[in-house]
Amino acid sequence: MRLSSYCLRCIINVRLREIIESNLSEHEKTIASCELLKYIAEIVKPDPRGLITYIASLAFKKVKELIRDEDPYASYKVLSEQLAVKASELVKERLKYINDYDKFRTLVVASINANSIDPGIASYEFRADRLKELILNDNLAVDHTPEVYEIVKRADAVAYLLDNCGESVLDKLLIKELRRLGVHVYAVVKGGAYQNDVTLKDALRIGLDEVAELVSTESDFSSLIPGTYSKRVSEVLRRADLVISKGMAHYETLSELKLERPTVFLLRAKCEPVAKSLGVKVGDNVAKLVLP
Repeated sequence: MRLSSYCLRCIINVRLREIIESNLSEHEKTIASCELLKYIAEIVKPDPRGLITYIASLAFKKVKELIRDEDPYASYKVLSEQLAVKASELVKERLKYINDYDKFRTLVVASINANSIDPGIASYEFRADRLKELILNDNLAVDHTPEVYEIVKRADAVAYLLDNCGESVLDKLLIKELRRLGVHVYAVVKGGAYQNDVTLKDALRIGLDEVAELVSTESDFSSLIPGTYSKRVSEVLRRADLVISKGMAHYETLSELKLERPTVFLLRAKCEPVAKSLGVKVGDNVAKLVLP
């Protein structure tokens, strides 16, 4: 998806909030905010219709530099995981009574519900402690899970593009089910911190390596923007029979590219531009399969 004035406002508001909530002095926050606004103007002016995720990623890199913190969301990540573990117990209980496709769909929906944990959107607010209330919400505005399930049953390998921490706890449950179905899962994670997204360090903390082969992007960009990720990720994408793409940033990027593999986008539409692009309402959950 391409930058719009709406998206630019969101990026600026979130990045300024990160500076304001940092440990800088009040004077330093003011100076850093001015530096950030100047920087964003410099990178946007040459291409006002640039890729949203590219602009957002560069702006976050700048924030980390200005506030002298390589992982500003570190504590939020751990809290999200703790709350997600509690919510996952409800999912595990439901799984005792279902099998096959119903089990697969329940895990997909739970992982999408967990995508509601996201502090990186100015117009969207969600308290992570509400996750337990929402985790079993069964509604999908776009539901291509039957088609995805058929692909999974025939697949040898899946590339699973991780998004937020906390959400990753539910992703782990879904990945375990993919493994049970005989699929080798490559879990693609960030090489460095971008907002509350899963890095290699975060993935190891929740034991994601126990159920999947971890593959690092070796960068801190928000998604798989061409030219910003490792050769290993490129290899994994070529090997995969299916790409499972979690979250809005991956959708915003991959929807602009020519897809070479069947790709299912699992996300909650948390802003108007993304919702409009998907033909759904803000707050709707989506499991959308796109074929090459």
